[in-house]
Amino acid sequence: MKHNKDGVEQTVRGEFLHEEGRDARERPLGFVPTQPDLRLSFPDFFATPGAVAVAAALASGHATAPTREPDMEAVPGQLSGALLRPLLMRLDGTGMGELFSLERNDVVLGRGVECEIKVDNASVSQEHAAIFRSDGVWRVKDLSSSNGTLLDDRRLHGSQQLRDGAVICLAPGVSFVFQRVNARHEAVLRLLVEGSYRDPLTGVRSRRYVEERLCAEVAFAVRHQRPLSLVLFGVDEFRHKHFKTGDAVLRQVAERILPLLRTEDVFGRHGSDKFALVLRETESLTAGAIAERLRNAVQAPGDALGISAGCAALDECEEPNAVSLTALARQRLVEASARGGSRVVIQ
Repeated sequence: MKHNKDGVEQTVRGEFLHEEGRDARERPLGFVPTQPDLRLSFPDFFATPGAVAVAAALASGHATAPTREPDMEAVPGQLSGALLRPLLMRLDGTGMGELFSLERNDVVLGRGVECEIKVDNASVSQEHAAIFRSDGVWRVKDLSSSNGTLLDDRRLHGSQQLRDGAVICLAPGVSFVFQRVNARHEAVLRLLVEGSYRDPLTGVRSRRYVEERLCAEVAFAVRHQRPLSLVLFGVDEFRHKHFKTGDAVLRQVAERILPLLRTEDVFGRHGSDKFALVLRETESLTAGAIAERLRNAVQAPGDALGISAGCAALDECEEPNAVSLTALARQRLVEASARGGSRVVIQ
């Protein structure tokens, strides 16, 4: 693998890298890869399974539907172009479904910390591409990136006009679709995206979201040689004590843990009675201390509710990938439960 002076993984003859093998090694057990249609339009998105998750979220009270009608000029059947908001939606990778409003007339996409749309991918340059508005028209141009930019599957030369549904590809697994939508459409779209990555019962992140983020965090930690830990929590004797009140117990655990987390922590479901916590920049001993603090917060004095935790750090794994990290944390959670529960096992 070649790298240029910008630290970008360079492709052979300017073509995109094929990363399927590397991604597969980083996927945790049970992860099912998806191959999204890069030509998916925003209206088509409403017909995806994400709508089911949103409906569940609405029914459970964890989300509310937008009620404000869009502003429209008195032109039958048409929206004013001035009222349409330009958006980018991520089509793949860890941030699949994420929406970016183009609030400024010049937006840079890349790996650099000062980019308006930051993409953490080794094949993306520090400043990879720019989207800008000129004479009322939105356009995209490549910023002399190492691997180039594709627009609708064609290599971008100079600047090109962006039309609704246009797909911008920066690297394998880094694609965006451009679309202009009205205010109501944007609100519903954001609700759909959020609902597809939220557990409707507890309001925390879904297992799918956690697993995808774990793969991304592992890749980042390995590439930059940074610490990373994973904590798996399990409700003690869940199936025996809480058969009829299991949903309420899971909500209670989530409500007590969420306020104590950092902004960058990733917390979500992991199976029927388990939760996962991804801790970036965290060593094993620190992860154990965090897990113990959260365990004590869940098990209030006089409360019969208790949880156990298994902690694992990436540098403890024989193979530094999400599968090994998850397996080690799960093994230690099983050990914590076998030793009577209400404890944290870190080694």
